[in-house]
Amino acid sequence: MADPSIVESALRSLDSPRLAVIDAEREVPQAPGLYAVHGGPSVWQELGLGEPPDDRPLYVGKAERSLADREVRTHFSTGKTGSSTLRRSLGGLLADELRLEGQPRNLSNPEGFANFGLEDAGDARLTEWMLEHLRLAVLPSPADVVLDQFETLILTRLTPPLNLDKVVTPWPALVLSGRRRLADQARARTPASPAGPIMASGEATRRRPSSTGRTGRVVGIDAAGKYGWLGVVLDGECFQAARLGTLRDVIEWAEPVDAIGVDIPIGHVAGGSRRADVEARGFVGARASSVFAAPPADVLGVGSYSEANKMLTAQGVPMLSRQAWALIPKIAEATTIAKADPRVFEAHPEVSFCELAGENLAWSKRSWNGLLFRRQLLAGAGIVLPDVIPEIASAVADDVVDAAIVAWSARRIAIGAAHSIPDPPEESGGRLVAIWR
Repeated sequence: MADPSIVESALRSLDSPRLAVIDAEREVPQAPGLYAVHGGPSVWQELGLGEPPDDRPLYVGKAERSLADREVRTHFSTGKTGSSTLRRSLGGLLADELRLEGQPRNLSNPEGFANFGLEDAGDARLTEWMLEHLRLAVLPSPADVVLDQFETLILTRLTPPLNLDKVVTPWPALVLSGRRRLADQARARTPASPAGPIMASGEATRRRPSSTGRTGRVVGIDAAGKYGWLGVVLDGECFQAARLGTLRDVIEWAEPVDAIGVDIPIGHVAGGSRRADVEARGFVGARASSVFAAPPADVLGVGSYSEANKMLTAQGVPMLSRQAWALIPKIAEATTIAKADPRVFEAHPEVSFCELAGENLAWSKRSWNGLLFRRQLLAGAGIVLPDVIPEIASAVADDVVDAAIVAWSARRIAIGAAHSIPDPPEESGGRLVAIWR
């Protein structure tokens, strides 16, 4: 724990003096430390953040090597939007005012669209706005502190509106919605890959679902332990209702729906190792442990955990964890229903939350910060979960947000906006094997 006097001194340094960038270029030291980006009340209003609750900074970050390099040369340089969280957040909030358009940050190798760039003229306008409106304060790293931990401590004291990691604030939904808009523009500038898989009988096809005859309703379903399954229905973009029951019961209760997202492995591939699981772990970053490998299809009908692992060992395949084995009945249940219902798709909550946020999430969903942050993300997407849902009073809190974000992916599937992991999906037995987000 940092000495309180060091913390108070740091807060004063990050408040004043506030330097114009041209002065910061001369005065900011070539040393590690923290920096704060400030804007006055008019800037808060221009960004749509409302009246500032106090004189807090807009953004606080750390420079592990050089404050001058990170603070001035990256955040305040045209062409660096793809490398600057601050520039992307400001760009999302100022997109209409500055006429900004997102594009892949690397046009020759477009990928990682959450780290979008801006077209040249717009990027220059963003830099000009930043130089005019923003001011800087810096803190060279105090002796005997771990900079990353010290940054977290300072963030919890200041709660700046443009910080999305390590701190819970009222603003992430607003910031992320603007960033998603530019990220979607960046993705649209690449050759389109068909979205929204629809399974015709006996064949795998990839096309955008037609809007003809659609209800506007979708359901997201999450495995809920001893309570069976938990479903959340969205009608249009809004939360409609929630229910516990068997998978079939929840689907029948939710009808009519256009798409059914289920958080469970659906579909297997030869050799047992699905690219969907491997690539999803990379996609969610620090939350990789939440994506477990789907068990091979051979064990779905096996009677015991030990028998299943004997079979896998004989095949030279890694053994199942207890967690994976406990889900075997639910995997079998979902597999049976999916074979008969082309509206059923596999989704994964952490994959979907990362897609919605545009970046990896810092906290586990089981932590207080993580649960609140996920509710904020959902609210920003129009999915406002009630504080009390009597029909699912016994449900675990993180199962509720998981079902809701799976419903968000189901909605994207229904309108043809979803993307698959892997892309394109693998195919097995006439079915596309993928996690949809």
